[in-house]
Amino acid sequence: MNCQAYLDKHLTGWTFRLAKLADINGKPCVAMTKHSTKEIFIHVRFKYASDEFLLARLQHEVAHAKVGRGKKHNEEWKKEALKLGLKNPKPRIFIRKPNFEELDYLLDEEDILEFE
Repeated sequence: MNCQAYLDKHLTGWTFRLAKLADINGKPCVAMTKHSTKEIFIHVRFKYASDEFLLARLQHEVAHAKVGRGKKHNEEWKKEALKLGLKNPKPRIFIRKPNFEELDYLLDEEDILEFE
């Protein structure tokens, strides 16, 4: 999936990046929106995730970008997420940690940003 193309379709001036995101409360952080730099991040470990998974994460994060900082997962965010096609919008999706060691050798270091 071309994640940058999806952002360009829905947002102006935003950038998609892969990053090593910090865990939140011991759970893996899958994606995040950074309004100050107009960036949407997906954890680098999901670089080879299915298009369906990536699209759902982008829909979630683009909804954050569209409604603005500080809105969290309020009704305005939920309406925007539904407009973007996200089914059953939820504040956070936690997943089981996959066996990342199997994927590590596939990662291109130039694509990875350290982000804590």
